[in-house]
Amino acid sequence: MKLSKALKLKNRLAGEIARLKQLVQSKNVSLADAEKEYDVQELMTQLRNRVDQLVAVKTVIAAANAGVSVVKPEDLPYYKIFRVAEIKGLLEMLKSLNTMHGVAAPNEYGVGMGAAVQHTYIAQLRAREVDILVTKLQKLIDDDQESLDALNATKDVKGIDDISV
Repeated sequence: MKLSKALKLKNRLAGEIARLKQLVQSKNVSLADAEKEYDVQELMTQLRNRVDQLVAVKTVIAAANAGVSVVKPEDLPYYKIFRVAEIKGLLEMLKSLNTMHGVAAPNEYGVGMGAAVQHTYIAQLRAREVDILVTKLQKLIDDDQESLDALNATKDVKGIDDISV
């Protein structure tokens, strides 16, 4: 694949990830009697797959720009750098995800003509599930960061010795 095509693929993947995040956020909670339009668990699976694909594409693009040949993107340090960044984006979405589940009391103003109506909400991804997923993703970030820190501590860089602040 040519670099120009890879860049277009990267942009399409980024757009698809944004669309999937928006769907997860907007479809996770619904009224109990409403028809479920999307399976949020399936959306999350698609989202993780697209994130993995985007990380691989970004890695290959970075390697191509640096003149490095790639057999397996995950073997390059770029991969972990891009994965940390993309997972941080997932964490941000998950931490703000509405997980309201159960009966919500009417507000002080009621609904409609002064009537107080209670609504029952169903969350496909419940708070505990989200917390577990956030913990797993944070551990993945921590592991990648630790690996990158170890690499950075031993890697020599050239061409900037005369720069100081």
